[in-house]
Formats: sequence, C-alpha cells, structure tokens
Amino acid sequence: MSMKRTGAALLAVCLLLCCLVPAFAAEPEVKKLPGANVGYTVDSETGVMKIVLTGGAKSGTIGDNPTEGAMIPEADEVRTVWIDPWITEIGTRAFAGFENLESIWIPRTVKVIGDDVFAGSGSPVIHYSGSEEEWNEIEFGEDNGWVKTAMIIYGSFEDDPGNPDVEPTVEPKPDNLCPWCSTVHGDGFFQRVVAWFHSILAKIIRK
Repeated sequence: MSMKRTGAALLAVCLLLCCLVPAFAAEPEVKKLPGANVGYTVDSETGVMKIVLTGGAKSGTIGDNPTEGAMIPEADEVRTVWIDPWITEIGTRAFAGFENLESIWIPRTVKVIGDDVFAGSGSPVIHYSGSEEEWNEIEFGEDNGWVKTAMIIYGSFEDDPGNPDVEPTVEPKPDNLCPWCSTVHGDGFFQRVVAWFHSILAKIIRK
C-alpha cells in the first residue's frame, strides 16, 4: 500500500512539473533597448511588443533610434506596443519603421515624446492612461503631426495586452514593491515570508 501511495505521489509531482516547465520556458526573452533601464519582448503570435523596466529600476527612458530604419529587427511583426508605467520619455524616431503598428499604450508617466516618433509607421490608435489635460502637458518634439490625426483614447487601460496591477504614477516605485505581484508587502512576519517567496519566483521567471 505504501508503495502505491509513493508512486501516486511521484506521479503527481511529475504531472505538476510537466505543467510548470512549459510555462517557464514560454516566458519571452527581454532584449536590450536603447535608453535607460529598458528592455523589450515581442510575441510574434499576437504581435505585441512590451517595453519593460529592467534590472529592478524604478524608472526608465526609451532612447533615440540609432538606426536609419526600425530600432528592433522584429518591427514588422509588431502590431501593438505596450509601454510599462514609470517609463518617462520616448526618444526620437523610437517607433519609426513599424509599418504594421496599429495601436500603442502609453502610461501617463511619459512626459517627453521626441521628434518624428512614428516616421513611416502611419497613425496608430493611442491608448493613454491619463486625462486629455495630462496628454496636452506632454513635451512633444518636432514632426509629430500624427498626433493631430490619431485617435486617442483617454483613461485607464482595461482590455490591454499587459495591464499592470499597480496604477501608473509619476512617483517612483516604493522600495518594498513586490516584483512578483506588484503590491507593497508589510513588515509582519507572514508578509515578509510571502515577499521573500515572491522574490524567488520573480528571479526564476526572469532567468
């Protein structure tokens, strides 16, 4: 009887591992992007490019496009761009050459948008997490006439491709913001244990 129970337990562990390993393996690689503390992933199946903070940084900027064409080799696959909260600037010609770009999700933490950001990319629908007044306060560079013709949807992100759990804010992330669940854990013993466990999970996922 004990052998049967042991076998059943081992089988259950194997099944669990079979479910978890593909999930970890499917996590897309974060590649370096010009700028400060930013990287990106591209899902070729959905066409979603996510621009994320890297290295545990509390804020970051998307740098100027250093090339004559598109800034990333996967640009033709991208239909949607999602920009993480706490990214504050979009550089010159950052999304030039994204010929199939249909929409971009911009958090209200962005305060500067450089010159000619969408050169050769048409006029994507803009989803902006802030208000119209906040949008009008952004410092725009030259040759951004696309803003006048683009459709801009203001307000919170709802049906987005990667909505963060924390409301975008211009304030820096708290030092004890959990990298796994994007919540601030308290100082209690149980909460510290949960925070430690979540930090281990975050490290596993990022590898």
